[in-house]
Amino acid sequence: MFAGIGMLLGEFNPVLHKALPSRLYCVLNNPILMAVPLFLFMGTVLEKSRVSRRLIRTCWMNTAPVM
Repeated sequence: MFAGIGMLLGEFNPVLHKALPSRLYCVLNNPILMAVPLFLFMGTVLEKSRVSRRLIRTCWMNTAPVM
């Protein structure tokens, strides 16, 4: 909708609109950029299940006598 208004007003180049699908495919095909949402999801799941809290507590209890 906004691209259409920009094209009618002459502020948006239609060539950029046609190049958008190929740019999106290149971004989504990059494995590093695909991993970012998965890491965020994994962090959220670990936080909600309190696994990360127990893991940190266990590591702290195992290394506290050394320090």
